[in-house]
Amino acid sequence: MKFRILSALGALLCLAHPADLTAQYSISANTPSVGAPGDAVVIRGSGFSAILNPPGTLVVKFNNTQADPSQTGVTADNQIQTVVPAGATTGPTRVQINGGPIAVSPQSFTVIGDGPYVTDFSPEDGPPGTTVTLDGYHFSNATGVLFNGVPGNNFNPAQNSISVQVPGGAMSGPLTVQSSFGTNFNFTTSSNFYVTATITGFSTNAAPVGSNIVIVGTSFLSASQVLFNGTAAISFAVTNNTNISVTIPTNATTGPIDVTTPAGTVESAGIFTVRPRITGFTPNNGRAGTNITVTGLNLFGVTSLRIGGASATFSNVQYGSVGAVVPAGVTNGPITIVTTNGTATSGTNLFYVPPVVNSFTPTNGVPNASITISGQDFLGATNVYFNGTAAAGFTVINNTSLSATVPNGVITGPISVAGPAGTGTSQNIFYGPPSITSFSPTHGLAGTNVSIFGVNLLGVSAVQFNGTTATPVTVVNNGQVNTAVPALATTGPITVIGPAGQTNSSSVFTIDNFADVSLSLGGAPNPVFVGSNLIYTIKVANAGPLSAPDVMVTNTLPGTALLVSASTTQGSLNTNGTPILANLGTITAGGSATLTVTVRPVLSGTITATASAGSTFTDDNYANNAQSIDTTVLPLPVISIVLSNNIAIIAWPQALTNFGLQAASTLTPPSSWSNVVTIPQQVNGQNVVLDPNLRAMKFYRLIQSP
Repeated sequence: MKFRILSALGALLCLAHPADLTAQYSISANTPSVGAPGDAVVIRGSGFSAILNPPGTLVVKFNNTQADPSQTGVTADNQIQTVVPAGATTGPTRVQINGGPIAVSPQSFTVIGDGPYVTDFSPEDGPPGTTVTLDGYHFSNATGVLFNGVPGNNFNPAQNSISVQVPGGAMSGPLTVQSSFGTNFNFTTSSNFYVTATITGFSTNAAPVGSNIVIVGTSFLSASQVLFNGTAAISFAVTNNTNISVTIPTNATTGPIDVTTPAGTVESAGIFTVRPRITGFTPNNGRAGTNITVTGLNLFGVTSLRIGGASATFSNVQYGSVGAVVPAGVTNGPITIVTTNGTATSGTNLFYVPPVVNSFTPTNGVPNASITISGQDFLGATNVYFNGTAAAGFTVINNTSLSATVPNGVITGPISVAGPAGTGTSQNIFYGPPSITSFSPTHGLAGTNVSIFGVNLLGVSAVQFNGTTATPVTVVNNGQVNTAVPALATTGPITVIGPAGQTNSSSVFTIDNFADVSLSLGGAPNPVFVGSNLIYTIKVANAGPLSAPDVMVTNTLPGTALLVSASTTQGSLNTNGTPILANLGTITAGGSATLTVTVRPVLSGTITATASAGSTFTDDNYANNAQSIDTTVLPLPVISIVLSNNIAIIAWPQALTNFGLQAASTLTPPSSWSNVVTIPQQVNGQNVVLDPNLRAMKFYRLIQSP
């Protein structure tokens, strides 16, 4: 009774303190740690005998699947015998005694199928023919071992071990134990067996440092190192068991290639040739005699060196550099080195010499025009200049030719081509379009010396004054041309003509040939009646000091007057239209000429005539070269008389303001006319007077006031 009380107290203590219960029994290991459902397993640990005193309950689980209690029991304080239950999954084993805490194994128990299971194999690598021992379970149903898919030789299975030989043709990879139950029960190892590698060749047998090549062979899996004649490659990748992609390392030299795998190091039977490689040179430009240093890789064994195609002397040959002297006759081009291991070129990295400009076509042009420049060593050109102004654009065609676009504001002068090694300038000049900014003096007589200022005046071949060519022409410099006013020149712009075209001045040069031509215009009578003749008298005079050549008169008549006749004291008239044109020819100083023009007005009102005159000589007083005149045209002085209701209605045109109405009782002399004092009424443009008739004879007339 006392024992039971203590046991109950212990149980209560265990419930209150799970750590105390856990300490009563624990699991240390499972033997074996692998098994299939139905396999016997021993769970090792301590405190398992608690179930025996007093008898109690025992629960064993594989992960979360309980073992059959009828196949489970405690065989010792440190040992439980059980069987892997159906449906068990990989995980820890668990033990619970008398409903106490659950003890958990520190390692998982691996649940396997009925097929073979490999836990280990040795050795881990070797060549074909090597005997390999596999440890594991369920080997009684094993039918063979595959080395990465290739069947092994001399297969010898036992319950928990297999011995087999590595077959010929096998390559590194996992081992697969085949099961008589079918492929679904085959077991493949997670780790690889490494077969000694072989090298059968390369994707190319020669290449420069930095190139990528492919090493071809077998069993390259997990390769850890690639050596080029002893120099380790920094960058490589195992593409598959038969290919390694590798970058040829710096300092690599010609020789065999070694590959190291977990199964050892293998060396190629063939030699790989490391070609030379040029990485740069300094300086990158210069003239003949310049010392340069060519840098690169594997430059040993130099037999020749060329710069731009010309053979150069070389010295101080090292793995990474070679010294050279720029030869005479060199042109822009790559550097080429020939060694016992092959040839290397700098490719598009060129050595430059100063460009030379020999010619260009055309030799003149306007902005945006395209020209072709010929010479040598144009490759790498950095700019083209027209007398110092950068071209609007250029294109290098080849080493001896380029095209350029004439820039805005081009100035006549040489063309230069700039390159990495310097600048070449033409001996000849390119002519830009000329322009005139000013000239001095701005007026003068024939023979006057004139200086013309502007831009691009070099090469000017002719100067014209309003179309008349001047001689001689002296080009002082690009900004000045001197000449003299030619005979017969007239006032107008100055024109300069050069290789790239011609241009006119914006202002005119005034020829000092003065002739003061004047014009006066008169018309009579004024006023004039409709239908009567009106005579215009136009007088043209020349006050000098020189005779006025080619005097022209323009006479514009009123639109309501008909031309009756026209005449001139000299020259000729053109009266076919309006205005009337007269060519009076030359009027000497102090001389004059007169035009007489007769017209007949057809409507009343005020009419205007104008006339102007001038010559080809300068006139210093244009104010007297034109005049206009107004003439009053009156309607005919006709009256109308209407008798109505013994009242005489007398009417005449209202425009006859200086006419008065008179009346007389007889026309027989001596008649007596008297003024009608009745103030006229104005009706519809007529003066209207109402005069009672009283049945007496009466005559009426209009009389013009003095």
